[in-house]
Amino acid sequence: MTIVIPSSSTEIMANPARFLDDVRAGRVVYLTDLGGTSKSASMAIHPDYGIRGEYLVPPVAEQARPFIDRNREALLDYWECRIDTAELIERLKPV
Repeated sequence: MTIVIPSSSTEIMANPARFLDDVRAGRVVYLTDLGGTSKSASMAIHPDYGIRGEYLVPPVAEQARPFIDRNREALLDYWECRIDTAELIERLKPV
């Protein structure tokens, strides 16, 4: 059985630990503010905020920037495998 958790990008950035807990538990997190699209995108955590992929709603990109700025060091450490998920959760700060 799949459990779908509705959430918005704002809620995820305000409480990233909840999002990571849901994902680790195998739940599907449905972003309600993406308009139901099945398209995906990724956003660079470097200062240029490059966006790759098919689609990212501009307001979501604007909301992500402060989260990335505040958590850049932890995100980079996780990306470079210098910390594990548990430490990432501890270090992420809400916006």
